[in-house]
Amino acid sequence: MARTPQVTRTIQTTKVNVLCLNIKEGNPFNQEVVLPRTYKDEKHLLKAVEKVINTDDVKAVHVLDSVIEETLYGMSEQKFIELATVLPPRKSTDKSDENDTADEEEEITAEGETETTIEAETATTTEDEIVRNAINRKHNR
Repeated sequence: MARTPQVTRTIQTTKVNVLCLNIKEGNPFNQEVVLPRTYKDEKHLLKAVEKVINTDDVKAVHVLDSVIEETLYGMSEQKFIELATVLPPRKSTDKSDENDTADEEEEITAEGETETTIEAETATTTEDEIVRNAINRKHNR
């Protein structure tokens, strides 16, 4: 049998045991909730748990314990295409349309020579181009 291509993701989830309170009956009980991601502290974790558990009758009161689990999920490409939401194309990070200009400041050194300081170059300018441009500016004076 041929291997079918799959879309896979390894996802960290936080399994939380929460002390809850049924407000109408006044009964406390524990409920287990699985949340996507990890949380930096108990305060942020309880806030996320409250969004899932809290209703008119039930309120999350306290996080009793939590465990971070890492699980590999997968599905066939066909099922992924059927179930996935189509997103708009990602924006390009190519900055070739922008001008490659630099802000310059000239200083006169103690020897009387003019020194040029380049403050900013765009991300598309390589280090070699910056050096070549600086040398060319100095020789053209």
